[in-house]
Amino acid sequence: MLRRFAAVGVKPVVLLGGATGLLGDPSGKTAERTLMPVDELARNMASIEASLRMQLLDGRMEVRNNAEWMAEMGALELLREYGKHFRVSAMLARDAVASRLESGTGISFTEFAYQMVQGIDFAHLYESDAVAVQIGGSDQWGNITAGLDLIRRRRSGDGTPHERPDAVGVTYPLLTTADGAKLGKSAGNAVWLDARLTSPFDLYQYFALAPDADVRTLLCALTELSLDTIEDELAAHFAQPSERRAQKTLAAEVTRMVHGTGAAGEAARASDALYARDGEAAPASAYPRHELAPGAPLDGASVVALAAAAGLAPSKSAAKRLANEGGLYLNGERVASKDAVVSASDISELGGVVIKAGKRKVVLVVEAES
Repeated sequence: MLRRFAAVGVKPVVLLGGATGLLGDPSGKTAERTLMPVDELARNMASIEASLRMQLLDGRMEVRNNAEWMAEMGALELLREYGKHFRVSAMLARDAVASRLESGTGISFTEFAYQMVQGIDFAHLYESDAVAVQIGGSDQWGNITAGLDLIRRRRSGDGTPHERPDAVGVTYPLLTTADGAKLGKSAGNAVWLDARLTSPFDLYQYFALAPDADVRTLLCALTELSLDTIEDELAAHFAQPSERRAQKTLAAEVTRMVHGTGAAGEAARASDALYARDGEAAPASAYPRHELAPGAPLDGASVVALAAAAGLAPSKSAAKRLANEGGLYLNGERVASKDAVVSASDISELGGVVIKAGKRKVVLVVEAES
C-alpha cells in the first residue's frame, strides 16, 4: 500500500509505535497482552525502520515515532487537551472493547486507552504535518475513527477557520491464513521482511505454495503487476494448474520487491531444485543455512539429529516420526530409516548436505568454518 502511494507521488509518513507499542492494542485480542519491555520495543522499532528503508521504500517515505510527542506529554495535558474530546460511551462501544467486556475477561485501562493515544497520533500529524489520511488494516477501524472524531471535535471547538482538507480514514483487508486466521507476530505465524527471520527462500516458498483460491487476491494486493498482466498469468495458470505458474509469479514478485532481483532468482532456482522440476542445481546461497558447532563433522552425523538441530522438526522424536513416515529427504533422496547417517560421499559441491522435511522445509547443513 505504501509503495502504491509513493508511486503516484505521495510521500507516505510511516508511524512507528514507540509509545503505543508500550501499551498494547486490544484489537482482535481475547485477553490482555503482555507488556513489551522498553529495550525490546526499541530494537523492534529499529528493525522495522531498517526493513522499510532498505527493502521497500528507500527514500520515498518519512518515518516518525509517536514517542516524539507522547513521551513529553504529561497526564494533565493529556486529559485537558485531548481527554475532554473523547466520549466514554463511544469508546466502550468500539468492537475491541465491547467484545472484551462481553467475554467476561474484561480490559485494563491501559488497553482501553489505546484508542485514545492512537487518535492523538492522527490529530498531531494532521495539525503539525498536514497528514490528512490515515491508512491501516481493517482491525484498526475503531482506532482510526477515534482519531477522526478527535480531529473533528478539535477543529469545531477552537473557532478558527481551517484550510486543510477533511481528515479521512482508509482500511484494507488483513492477510489471513486459509482458515481465516490473522497473519502476524502476535499470532505466531508472521512472514518477516528481515532475511534473518524469514530467508528469501522461505519467503518465496511461502507464496509459491499459496492455494489457488487465494492467488488472485494476493497477486492484486502484493505485487505491482498490472491487472491485465495478472489476468494473463491466471489464465495461463488455470490452463495448466499443476505448473503453479501464478504462484511462481507471485512468489518471484514479492521476493524481488523485498530482497532484490538476485535473491528472488536464487530462491526460484532453489525451489525448482527442491521439487526437481528441471534438474538445475541451485547455488548454496539460495538455501537457508545451518552451521554445525565448531569441530562437529558432517560425516557420520545422524540425519534425524541434523534435521532437528536445523529446525526442520521441533524435536528429535518428531524428526524420527517424519523419517518413519517417509517425509525426510537427504540430497533429494528419501531417508529410508530413522537411523540413517551422512556419509562423506553425501557432502556435495554445495559444501554440505541438503535436508528436506515435507514439502516446504529445506536447509543446507554445513560444517563450521575453521
